[in-house]
Amino acid sequence: MSPEQKEMLNKALSDKDYAKKILSSPEAQNLIRQLSGKKNKN
Repeated sequence: MSPEQKEMLNKALSDKDYAKKILSSPEAQNLIRQLSGKKNKN
């Protein structure tokens, strides 16, 4: 993990609004579906 990625992760973990913004992105939703074993609706 690069220093930039670590910084983003630390920010997301410490800032609830930032975390919500990231997790609500289409890319994150797709990844969550894949990790949970659900099929993508596309």
